[in-house]
Amino acid sequence: MVAKKKAAFGRSYDYTAQVPISKKSAEQAMHEIWDEYSNRLRTGSHQGSYSRTKSESAKYFLAREIYALGTYIYRLPPERWSTKDIVAGSRAQINRPDKVGHVFHDLLMSVYQDDMQIDRRERWQVAQELEYARRHDVPVELVCGFLLQSGPRSEVPKKLKSGYIEPGFPKPTSED
Repeated sequence: MVAKKKAAFGRSYDYTAQVPISKKSAEQAMHEIWDEYSNRLRTGSHQGSYSRTKSESAKYFLAREIYALGTYIYRLPPERWSTKDIVAGSRAQINRPDKVGHVFHDLLMSVYQDDMQIDRRERWQVAQELEYARRHDVPVELVCGFLLQSGPRSEVPKKLKSGYIEPGFPKPTSED
């Protein structure tokens, strides 16, 4: 008997759609992202591969999918709902409520059910990197490559705070 291969990950939402995503759909997307991410961690899928394939590393898969969902949520009218709602519904305890309210950070908090699964500094670093990519209007499919090419991770928060724009990118006309 031949074992069936698991189908490649497919988003349950269309991040290019103009129709606002519902909170319930966003919560479902978070569960799907977590399931696929944890599966990639378990199987150790080709950690050196950066391609958008089934063999893409878990780390880059998570960054890309959080970025896709986060950039989509940023386009929602602020009065619809907040990512704070997803965090409150997915985590039993929030140790640093002052950090809740940043879209990418909130989505990462929602994927990880507690702080034992990811170092808080790493979670904040990834959120900062994704925000830096968003400020450059990087397409979802290129976000991991952009982050790899934009210099040391430790410099990203400083660049973000100063409003630095990488060479070759247009200067923003207004700050989000």
